[in-house]
Amino acid sequence: MHRHETRALLNRSSKRQQARARSAAERQESACRRSVEITVDFHHVHERWTVFSGTPGGKRLIQALRLAFVAAILGVLIYQLSEIGWSRILTSLPTQPAFYALVVAMYFLLPATESLIYGRLWSLAPLKCLGIMIRKRVLNVDVVGYSGEVYLFLWAKHRVEQAPRALMGAIKDNLIISSASSLAATSLLIAGLLLAGQLPLDELVTAPSPYYISLAALAAVFVGAVAYRFRGVLFSLPRRVLALLAGAHVGRFVLGYMFQIVAWWIVVPAASFQTWAILLVVFVLINRIPFLPSSDLFFVSAGAGITPLLDVPVAPVVSMLLIRSATDRLLNLLFFTSSVWLERQSVSTGEDVLETGGAIPELQEDEGAEKRPTALNT
Repeated sequence: MHRHETRALLNRSSKRQQARARSAAERQESACRRSVEITVDFHHVHERWTVFSGTPGGKRLIQALRLAFVAAILGVLIYQLSEIGWSRILTSLPTQPAFYALVVAMYFLLPATESLIYGRLWSLAPLKCLGIMIRKRVLNVDVVGYSGEVYLFLWAKHRVEQAPRALMGAIKDNLIISSASSLAATSLLIAGLLLAGQLPLDELVTAPSPYYISLAALAAVFVGAVAYRFRGVLFSLPRRVLALLAGAHVGRFVLGYMFQIVAWWIVVPAASFQTWAILLVVFVLINRIPFLPSSDLFFVSAGAGITPLLDVPVAPVVSMLLIRSATDRLLNLLFFTSSVWLERQSVSTGEDVLETGGAIPELQEDEGAEKRPTALNT
């Protein structure tokens, strides 16, 4: 009798385990179906949005949304400036020549660096590339992100003796390396300020900061490992050239950070380094937001909001942020129009190629020379 009861208990236990296993399998299958449905729906929505954004109505909607966002930023900024006082802002405008010299230097950091890079990659004189790099910068900042790369490709097709695929590969590699270098420079900046005790993260974030730092480090290592694993698919340039590109871009970012802090310190020397460190981190993070229109105005608004919390005079800080934004726009207009005019003048006088194609004069005179490879000359 006891044996039969034991067997019955074992049978009931086995049935319960089987029922739980079936239930778990059904839940897993249901979750997989939901995941597939969500993925399918996302791809469907993405495809529909891609098609819609290419239509005239979609383009008008995107443009209207961008204008609405910029108008909202301007509205908030005007309100903030009115609260500070327009007379205080005007009387606090920077008068130090060194400040304006650093603003101009920061403006030319990106075009000058990329002029050197593409000049070596495409065997062109760096000075000859400066105009197109300035126009590329203007298009990416004031029109839409990555439109400058498309413009650069169309420009290079008629001036560089390389296949279109090689040209696009060089532009793509430089874009990826620049983005990765931006992430690396930002991480170095934040890590350096944290180690130096200049960034009070515990006051800005309520959750334990080491967890966020560890997650960010793991994410950076993961991205780097994936990029290294698939480097043959992602990149077309040799590894040595990619390393030189990364060094040039990281150096550009670090030098820009130094210029920015020195420029602020020149205007308000009484402020602590910690104040400029916090403001610089906010500036860098805002600039890393993709497809954000008028990020400079957004930063001015953010600076006007956080400056009262940093124990520094608001009017001088906001004044120099406005001057930086206005100077960038004026330089964009000045150098974009002048570079286009100079290039058209050179085309009309026969010193450059026509827009319909052809090789640059230096390469035409050196037809018998061996074609140089796509790599940085050292």
